[in-house]
Amino acid sequence: MIASENPRGPCWFHPGLAPWLLLLLVSAVLLWPRPARADDVLCQASIPGGISFGTIDPTSATASDSQAQVNYSCTNSTPTNYYITLCLNIGTGPQGLSPGGLRQMAGANGLLVFQLYRDSARSQPWGSIDTPSTPPVSVNFWAFGHANGTPPTTTAGAVTIYARTPGSQANAGDGTFNATFSPADLKITGSASTTPSPGTCSSAGADVSAFSGFLVSATVPPTCTVTADPLDFGQVAGLLSSNVDGTSRVHVQCVNGTAYKIGLDNGLHAIGSTRRMQGPGGYIRYELYRNAARTNRWGDTPGVDTVSRTGNGLVQNRAVNGRVPPQATPSAGDYSDTITVSVTY
Repeated sequence: MIASENPRGPCWFHPGLAPWLLLLLVSAVLLWPRPARADDVLCQASIPGGISFGTIDPTSATASDSQAQVNYSCTNSTPTNYYITLCLNIGTGPQGLSPGGLRQMAGANGLLVFQLYRDSARSQPWGSIDTPSTPPVSVNFWAFGHANGTPPTTTAGAVTIYARTPGSQANAGDGTFNATFSPADLKITGSASTTPSPGTCSSAGADVSAFSGFLVSATVPPTCTVTADPLDFGQVAGLLSSNVDGTSRVHVQCVNGTAYKIGLDNGLHAIGSTRRMQGPGGYIRYELYRNAARTNRWGDTPGVDTVSRTGNGLVQNRAVNGRVPPQATPSAGDYSDTITVSVTY
């Protein structure tokens, strides 16, 4: 059984009290805090340094993992050996749960979801007695007593807490994301017994401040990814006596709020700024444009002949408008060029 000391103090176990006496004691402590009793077992827990994901790429579909140690200790001020069931409860956190049931870190432009787990496979969320579907982590151990006239005995240990933030969260924006778990989100529950029988985590009277607060953090830099579709002018029947047009698309995904510019270089076979496709009969001139009317050439000088957009976390598509102008027709065959797409942000 557990009784609580001063609501601002650590967690005290009072073994061996009858249930009716425990209820009276808890009520009295809450109303009139008093110094620790000599027969108390004092338990505390902390996560030194918190949990950091470091720098992550939210445009990637791959999750980012981290882990930390939860240190705990119990000091037995009595000469009696007690078998402790220590339950480490972690609440949902300051931002609550996402619609998908995950914890959340807050940043300047949005929220980044993550979860804390009890297992290395990251399949069992670490929770609290207040969330029955996600229970706390419990440990069982002996808190040994001490002989009269000697200092109290402290038993210490650690358990690993595992963390994961899923991929594909570019809508969260860039910057620093934090979730500060205060003592209000944390508590220690459990029991103490003179026999080696594990107790339950639902015991009342735990003091929330026995579990020190900690920070979960991640850094998201401005990030973009780009892909492009081939531009195929198709088969040309006869001479190149009139314009031959084609259209392709460039696909860009940037972290929410990231301003970027898309540029297209002149290709592998250009002369100056004149783009050319190469084939068995020599070269065929062509050009790429930013607009459907094919009047604004698309180049790679930022702010001059590039396309400017602002990312929203989703894939944004931009049309590439190509044209083969009238020219002398080379011999038949396949003609091609390679264009490099650059995204500046």
